[in-house]
Amino acid sequence: MLLLALFVWKEALSFEAMPRLTILPLSMVLRHFSAVRPTRFVLLAGLLVLWHNTISAQSMIDHWVFSSYGKHVQFFSGVPEYMGDVDLRSEEGTTSISDPSGNLLAYGFEGSIYNAQHDVMQNGTYSLECPNADSATSTVTQSALFLPKGNGQALDRLMFFSIISDSTHCQNHLCYSEIDMALDGGLGGVVDSLKAVPIYAGTVAEPLTAIRHGNGEDWWVFAMQTDGPGFTHGDTMLVFRAGPEGVVLEHQYATRKLWKQYELSASPKGDLLLRSATYIDASGDEKNAFITYRFDRCSGELTPSNVFDLNNWWSYGNTVSDNAMYVYAASRNDIGSASRIIRFDPTASAAVPEVLYAAPPSHFVLDVERGPGGAIYFIVCPRSTAAELPESQTLHRILNPEAPLSLVELDLNMLTLADAPMYTGGNSLPHFPYYTLGPDTAYCGGDTTTTDTTVAVLPPALESNQWRVYPTRTQGTFVLESAHWPAEATVLDPTGRLIERFPVTMRETRMDASRWPPGLYRIVLHHAGRFLGVNAVVRP
Repeated sequence: MLLLALFVWKEALSFEAMPRLTILPLSMVLRHFSAVRPTRFVLLAGLLVLWHNTISAQSMIDHWVFSSYGKHVQFFSGVPEYMGDVDLRSEEGTTSISDPSGNLLAYGFEGSIYNAQHDVMQNGTYSLECPNADSATSTVTQSALFLPKGNGQALDRLMFFSIISDSTHCQNHLCYSEIDMALDGGLGGVVDSLKAVPIYAGTVAEPLTAIRHGNGEDWWVFAMQTDGPGFTHGDTMLVFRAGPEGVVLEHQYATRKLWKQYELSASPKGDLLLRSATYIDASGDEKNAFITYRFDRCSGELTPSNVFDLNNWWSYGNTVSDNAMYVYAASRNDIGSASRIIRFDPTASAAVPEVLYAAPPSHFVLDVERGPGGAIYFIVCPRSTAAELPESQTLHRILNPEAPLSLVELDLNMLTLADAPMYTGGNSLPHFPYYTLGPDTAYCGGDTTTTDTTVAVLPPALESNQWRVYPTRTQGTFVLESAHWPAEATVLDPTGRLIERFPVTMRETRMDASRWPPGLYRIVLHHAGRFLGVNAVVRP
């Protein structure tokens, strides 16, 4: 980039009428340089294309929504600026997606999806929370992800993965929705037959992240099984493959028995997966740790790499620097009297944390996340009780996260988010996958312009003519007729909440709907990792 800057500056001096430095459109720059020697023009054009691609590669995460305050922040050349208030409110995790030019497409969390005009997206509201919780909040740290369906260039269809709380049992279910960006005049809408479809029969914990498949088109989606309420317990890593052919659970990996599960994050190159958790050791004691895995983007193979014990410090937020030289984490001691930003080398035999920032005694470090341009951002909040609201959260960044500790630059108090009540908790920055990770020809051996044909082809998606539900309106019994069995049918109520499951063991399955309240229901057939939903009405 320095070479490009010097070259462009030298050539810019040859403009005959330029009284001051001006930001010019790329087309104007190229028209000027087309008059210079061909070899120089080709060199400059190549550099400009590289420069433009480098910039746009970061732009899909340019918009962040801080749900604790309902604040919208946009990054301009890597600098966050406050853009205004939004209606979204949750205690913790949010996510968003922009196009490669940085234009906002959608944002949200487990309960709602919003469009670029900051309105609830068409058909974009979901069921929320347990009965004893504030229905306007979410407490899942990594509650949702938007993923492009396909190669990520057109962004005309988006996949939305969300961890939705079952309001009956207060447990989390991993659900899939699909967004058609052509709906609602180009603002997008959730496809009715593919809204909040449960894709895992059990319950999941709070972590959720994704890595681009080595073919450059599909995605690997990671979640953690749980056998307890909320974010506790569990000993299985779930790895789904998602793309144009559908969603399928391809791998389940046994892990250490976990007591508490916090966040998952991946390296920008997709070869390292990181989890922060509290696990139970052989003697039955709790251990706070980072657990790292090596990951093969083509096969989905996950290999345990290391466990870094943190003694009496536990971590609830983590991220990985550009070249995976360091893992960054927000950590807090067991008694909650101190918190800090640390980093360590994930290839070392043991974690020897370097402390980059220690919060004042009156404050907490809440979370850490990699932002546009590779800078590491973290958020700090005053300690207080709910009676002392409103509070202010401040955003800070680490400009050169792979530099030696003595050369690391901290840009403190970049942005203050205040002037509105903060929900208790509020401990998560927005979470994103690395959208720009392309095909991995070193592992998959495929053409970088096409889907890698050496990867096993997924089973075909369910066709609507292969099953049906009749009658479509009833007061008593629905009949599900299917060409696929054994399978499973799930029933979602009008808010998207899972209310019943039925095994499908023969061509016809009868479902008693007489005990369901009148209203519109979605009945979804699950077979071999694929699913398709239809609507049905229970009459008064």
